[in-house]
Amino acid sequence: MMLGGTGIFKALFGDAFSEGESFFKMVQLTYDDEFIDQIARTHQTGKRMLIGTTHFDSGRQMIWNIGKIATSKLPNRKALIHQILAASSSIPGVFPPQFIPVKLHGQVLEEMHVDGGLSSQLFFDPAGFNFTKVTKSLGYKQPPHIYIIRNGRLKTEFKYIADDTVSLAARSVDNLILQQTRGDIFREMYITQKIGAKMFLTYIDDDYTQKPQEGKFFDPAYLKSLYQYGYDKAQKDDLWVNELPLLRSQE
Repeated sequence: MMLGGTGIFKALFGDAFSEGESFFKMVQLTYDDEFIDQIARTHQTGKRMLIGTTHFDSGRQMIWNIGKIATSKLPNRKALIHQILAASSSIPGVFPPQFIPVKLHGQVLEEMHVDGGLSSQLFFDPAGFNFTKVTKSLGYKQPPHIYIIRNGRLKTEFKYIADDTVSLAARSVDNLILQQTRGDIFREMYITQKIGAKMFLTYIDDDYTQKPQEGKFFDPAYLKSLYQYGYDKAQKDDLWVNELPLLRSQE
């Protein structure tokens, strides 16, 4: 089942499916054959493109190696990459889930996948990771540094919410994700400090005030402005911090 299919989810989240169809078409247009072949070539140089989704039935985060899929001979490699990309942004109530076909004991089943952030906000979990072994194998004397890029804010923002199912669900998930993100980052900071490693963090701070245009599915002007914000911070050597901001801005 792809975006736009009928069923109970469309009955519950009509607006979500409508926008989900537009989003999926954008994914298809962006990740065309040429782009996927480029991902495959880049994968062969040693770089990795990893994307997380949440397997909804088990609640587990799944990490997909997009480069490996792109280099594979799978007949559905293109469609699979499109579904993974769409699923990684599928917040229930905002965008519909993706149903990815799998084969188990000769039987074809469908796994429901949604946004990977619903299970964990970070790919890398240092708990139980043998930094000493990795450090020695790489020939380093100290543990490697960990850099986390948070493509979002880490503080609560006041916002009027419309009294409808999708808006309420989206706001609820936004708040949960914010708190989960802060918790995941704090845990990562604590563990890396205990093992003698260093962690560096960057995120959208209060000094960036531009907002995306209301009602616009994607706002190119906002995205360009956000890119410039990050670029300027990097140029000023003001990109990385090693502590979480206060939850609320101080006035």
